[in-house]
Amino acid sequence: MSIKKYLKENYKQSDLEFIAQGNLINGVNGFIYYSETCAFYEKYREEIWEMLEVDAEEYGYKSVVSFIASFNNQPQTHAQYQNLLCWYAVEREARAIVDEFWAAA
Repeated sequence: MSIKKYLKENYKQSDLEFIAQGNLINGVNGFIYYSETCAFYEKYREEIWEMLEVDAEEYGYKSVVSFIASFNNQPQTHAQYQNLLCWYAVEREARAIVDEFWAAA
């Protein structure tokens, strides 16, 4: 199952719009605790890294590492790093779902 499919099956449109606006930091069920976000990262690690590679290239970064370094929050631990990448992917895919919804409306 892809991240997009997971989000569509487990969250309402209003929740996805909230997430798409960068609100995971404000607390969204399933993405609050490191135990949740790290497990999500592990499950979707390959898909997340594919997204990072595509976005790094699209936005003109020389590497995925330099793209990640441009994020506002710089992690200090492995759990924080996984949390950051989980949130990046979930917010990215929530934006794509919201965009698809409004394009079809």
